[in-house]
Amino acid sequence: MDVRRISNPLEAVRHKLGDRDTNRKQRRAKGNLDITQAMYPGGLQIWASNPALLWTSNRQEEEGIHIHGWTQEGGEPKLDGTFNTVRIDGIELDEQHLRHFMAQNALVYLRGKVVALDCPTCGAVQFDQGDAAFRPRSMHECAACGSNFATPGRRRLVVSNPFVKTLAALEAAKKLEGANA
Repeated sequence: MDVRRISNPLEAVRHKLGDRDTNRKQRRAKGNLDITQAMYPGGLQIWASNPALLWTSNRQEEEGIHIHGWTQEGGEPKLDGTFNTVRIDGIELDEQHLRHFMAQNALVYLRGKVVALDCPTCGAVQFDQGDAAFRPRSMHECAACGSNFATPGRRRLVVSNPFVKTLAALEAAKKLEGANA
């Protein structure tokens, strides 16, 4: 039987540091977070957790959305935790959209090609996953109604991730709050 493997030199480092648990399970974060951007004027950092390549802590790794929030620029974050659900300015963050967006953002060839598409036939939000999340294309098939449609606008080769709309909504909420201050 032909088994494909990926070689990673960090595997040896893991073993040297005593991390031999190849079947480690993450535990789901329990807390829910509901904040406003105004609570953290020094900024927010947001990311979806991924299993660590190297884990030497005695506590179990948590799965969820991790947030750092600063009340002022610099220094240590006042907010530092992993949460089951996160709402910022009333906007719910979708963990899978965020996780895909993080990977998409790391790929130079996808710069400017990650957009938020809705099906023109049924209006369903489109979320490209698996290989489709990393292979820009001009034709898209709606997961809800099955209709095929071309990418609207000038840029034709794109992947769709609704997190683009989430970021735009967070930016709009921040500007609105700044205008009302």
